Amino acid sequence: MKNNKILKFVPINLSQSNFSKKNRKGFTLVEMLLAIAILVVLSGAILVSISAQREKARATRMLSEVSAVIPGLYMCLSDGGAISSPNAMGGNIICNLSSNYGDWPLKADDFGNYNTSNSASFGDDSWRFYLDGNGVRVCCNANMSGCKNLPPGNACTANNP
Repeated sequence: MKNNKILKFVPINLSQSNFSKKNRKGFTLVEMLLAIAILVVLSGAILVSISAQREKARATRMLSEVSAVIPGLYMCLSDGGAISSPNAMGGNIICNLSSNYGDWPLKADDFGNYNTSNSASFGDDSWRFYLDGNGVRVCCNANMSGCKNLPPGNACTANNP
């Protein structure tokens, strides 16, 4: 007798096979790459934000240090002294009477040199000085009787802002 075997094709139900999503373990390459791309975008946004905050902190520190000069400046003038113009880098004394009135603060590395009106005008009400850096201008003048941050390029004169 001849053995005739009939091959029978049985359809496979893929929903019950090992390829179904229910039985799959781990992530696909596409899913992993997508997760990495999202993390890269988020970390880039955070780094930009931190960088901007660092620049603002430097500008605020310089504003604070320069503003601390103003009381000594007025005391020197009220005692009959003359105000010394700051060196380009700062660091010299404020008043010609003594060093008790304070020193001009050293400028931060990322700020330009001091810009001042001539030293003779420090004796009247038209004095001003400023520094530029970190996308800001620290301006101090007689009109304000103090200092404040301005956008770069804004005029810093004895009466402006």
